[in-house]
Amino acid sequence: MLELTEAETARFLKRLGHPTECWVWPGPKNNRGYGRFSIYRNGKRIRLLTHRLAFKLATGIDPAGMVVRHDCDNPPCCNPAHLRLGSQADNVRDAVERRRADPAGLNRGRQLLQDSLSRALTLQEKLCPACVTVKPLDDFHRARSQPDGRQGWCKVCRSQKLRDAWRNDPEFREKELARKRRRQGKDALNEDERVSERRKRLRRVNAA
Repeated sequence: MLELTEAETARFLKRLGHPTECWVWPGPKNNRGYGRFSIYRNGKRIRLLTHRLAFKLATGIDPAGMVVRHDCDNPPCCNPAHLRLGSQADNVRDAVERRRADPAGLNRGRQLLQDSLSRALTLQEKLCPACVTVKPLDDFHRARSQPDGRQGWCKVCRSQKLRDAWRNDPEFREKELARKRRRQGKDALNEDERVSERRKRLRRVNAA
């Protein structure tokens, strides 16, 4: 797992909080309910699973190659007291013993997710977890990596989130400016290549 800077660690801990027994991550989550925390390296966004990050910060143990299991069976929980390291076999045994999956391997959580996905595709709408509103799929940006082909947050909430990050997170702002500068440089390079190619074609035509 990547090492966090002091600023990233402070941002993670400030956002986490722990007002209840389960320290539920209040930010973005993946389609399995696990929290995601974004950091930036070389202008690229990297999403870390919050429960794995919380485990590493609390214990100093890098969980790379292992599974961080939840004793509370609550995926977005980041309370280190509820987390333990184990193998995938341990995780499957937990699921069977706690009746989250039957011995035949049918995961009830995944079945619910599949039902939710089928319903979203049939009705062409889904729930935005940020504003807790059911909206048409067209109100969500496209995302090829997601099962329903749409991002988790609606366009309005995502835009507001980016505006807040731009105003309140200097690191995010600098990363976005760096990405914009690289894109502009790449566009300029592409234009130079197009001009060069046109000149080559003209030379070939004149030579003929």
